[in-house]
Amino acid sequence: MNHQWPRDVEGLGRPPVSCLGACSAQATGVSRRVFLASAAAATGALAGVQQSAEGEASLPAPLPKGAPLRVQPVFVWQLYERRQHTSWRGYGGLHTQADIEQEMSRIRAELAQLAAGAEFPMEFLPLASVRSEGEVAAAVASSADVLLVFAYAGSQAWLEKLAASGKPNVLFVRHRSGPVYLWYEIAHWRLLRKSEDTFAEPHLDVYDIVVDDYGELLWRL
Repeated sequence: MNHQWPRDVEGLGRPPVSCLGACSAQATGVSRRVFLASAAAATGALAGVQQSAEGEASLPAPLPKGAPLRVQPVFVWQLYERRQHTSWRGYGGLHTQADIEQEMSRIRAELAQLAAGAEFPMEFLPLASVRSEGEVAAAVASSADVLLVFAYAGSQAWLEKLAASGKPNVLFVRHRSGPVYLWYEIAHWRLLRKSEDTFAEPHLDVYDIVVDDYGELLWRL
């Protein structure tokens, strides 16, 4: 027997079905499987939003910030006097008092920028100039938590006394970020190895020396 479907559904080519949402899917040309999958995804997304909101509401208060890290920057330097018939000047890009003053201004500006971008509280004490035993002793007596030593030039003994101060030391040297520092050339074999083949400096190692990179310096602090 041939069944004739009512005119309003005859064009669909199949008998009418109970809808509960499926009819709207058919009307838009979306398969029932795709429609149900989309509905499930939407339900899951709403549940995720609700859980996220509940999770945010239950998050503990952020931990209070601790006391600022007090950092004593120390610029170790030396200018050389010309001597006849002998080698008199070490490596380095600073040759006059004006060069020294310009470099100290550069350091102050860079440290101010570093402190402004740090994710933890930090206080830089005034930059100390070290070019004598007395100035080394004054830097060692600083109330800072850590010594940040900009090692341009000067006696190896000065750096060793700073390292032995009982405070953590970070040694910063320049290669390409400004006038090259003498201690960039010689820190490894003179300061760390004492001109020998093995490491001999008890208070510093290669991880305490930073070349040019203030991001790396901040990570060490």
